Amino acid sequence: AEDGIRDQPRSRGLGDVYKRQARRGAMAAMEVETGKVDEALYSRQLYVLGREGQSKMASSTVLVCGLTGTGAELAKNVILAGVKAVTLYDPTPVTHRDLGGNPYARLEDVGKPRADCCAPRLAELNPYVTVSVMKNGSSGEAMGSLHSTDVDEWSARVRGYRCVAICDAVSEEELKAIDDACRRENVCLVACESRGVCTSLFCDFGDDWTVTDAEALTDYTQPARIRAARRLAAPTALRAPAAPKAARPAPRGRMAPLPGCAATLAAAAALAPAAAPASALAADDGA
Repeated sequence: AEDGIRDQPRSRGLGDVYKRQARRGAMAAMEVETGKVDEALYSRQLYVLGREGQSKMASSTVLVCGLTGTGAELAKNVILAGVKAVTLYDPTPVTHRDLGGNPYARLEDVGKPRADCCAPRLAELNPYVTVSVMKNGSSGEAMGSLHSTDVDEWSARVRGYRCVAICDAVSEEELKAIDDACRRENVCLVACESRGVCTSLFCDFGDDWTVTDAEALTDYTQPARIRAARRLAAPTALRAPAAPKAARPAPRGRMAPLPGCAATLAAAAALAPAAAPASALAADDGA
């Protein structure tokens, strides 16, 4: 069945992508439910997160709001990381400017919603992750505005997710409304924006969170800081700089003319104009 799916031609329709993804991810979903991890796919991450951490990530749901170049890159990385599901939310129409920063937008997508255009291509990155587009709030309310400053509207939108990523918000009022909504719904917030070569990141995981890695709480830099402070506090004696060492004489060599060069130099000297006598040069300088 898996080989037959691979032989099928790719379709750019969102519905066809969802159907194909559901068939390809049937075995993946079974592995996630049983706590298994695809070691071939996540081999690099297992060295960092461990099997338990990767299993927890596979049960997380993420909402990505804003499919700018920053949002598209973030969504790609989250999908490749292996979360359970990613929901995209951005009804903004694709413009020609988006084609230079969003690798999942095409020329034929100009004028269409960003999320609808990016979802089929992002869904093909990882069959273990369910990629969908938010059309309505999680409670059935109207989708509203991407840059809304209404806390209640954002509360209905972020409810039920483990983490919400906001990309390239346009105002502090918008970020404050999203942060208040995430606090109300107990949802982790990651807000990022990019302006040319500069970027910023803001994280709010609530007042309390659990750290399961005990070694992460250990400050391994503390002994180094103490040693550095002791060295700075200890009195030091000033010493005169050492005298520079005498430079070694450059090696000497003898230059010998190449065969045939003597005749060439003699001919060039014969053709060159005769040099003026020293007395004539002195008279010119005095004048």
